[in-house]
Amino acid sequence: MLAITAAFEREVKDYLKAGSFTRVRRERGQVAGPGAIRFYLSSAVRDVVVVVGGFGREASGEAVRLVVEKYMPDLLVSAGFAGGAQPGLNPGEVFVCKRLLGLTGHAAYWSSNTVMEKSVRESALPYDQWNDIEIRWGSCLTVPSLVPGSFMKEWLGRTFATDVIDMESYWISEAADNLKVPHLILRAVFDPVEFTLPPFVAPSLGESTVRTALRAASYLIAHPGSVKAATVLMAQAKQATASLSRFLLNLTPTGTRVLNLAAGAR
Repeated sequence: MLAITAAFEREVKDYLKAGSFTRVRRERGQVAGPGAIRFYLSSAVRDVVVVVGGFGREASGEAVRLVVEKYMPDLLVSAGFAGGAQPGLNPGEVFVCKRLLGLTGHAAYWSSNTVMEKSVRESALPYDQWNDIEIRWGSCLTVPSLVPGSFMKEWLGRTFATDVIDMESYWISEAADNLKVPHLILRAVFDPVEFTLPPFVAPSLGESTVRTALRAASYLIAHPGSVKAATVLMAQAKQATASLSRFLLNLTPTGTRVLNLAAGAR
């Protein structure tokens, strides 16, 4: 069985819809925070379980533990958004992160002496199923909190030679290693290094779609000059979600059939 994990449902919503996934269980977990961990299965995309819930070190590790405990997957794939850390990356570009880095604590103490580093084995790749997928290898840096600003993203990319930045990859890989589960980290660029996220984004992490929309609307009413940035943000999210869906559907033969049927219907 293939297990796919994501911090937020919006990251994999296109995949869930295309594969006709339905929620089969919901668990609070021990450290998942306000958002419970949800499990999804599909009769169309067989032998795949999707688990959604939690972001950051503790919650993402909890999601890995629960899905391994309940479904014993042969391969775990972490899919999600990431901030770009190198110039020229476009929203929706997908990286298979072979090199993972992690930073903890306050940013004032981040340096080459404090960064942790590990690698993901290429042997986890099911090459017989991935013949039609263009794989772009890359590196991902995991940090404790969202990095919204262009300057900081550029500094992290230059200092640690990373392609993208997120809040979970390193810890998901560590949790999977501890449970001896082969795994892959897929990250789609959401906000390029040149793009600074609007201030309402960080407080919205972990909130429902409705609450996020209300927070964004409130911010835009108070800051009408930010409407263009918000519009760009929505387009970037759509591109990243669509790219992850295409990639994930190609991971299994049944998913590929769903993708081909959708293409034939257009």
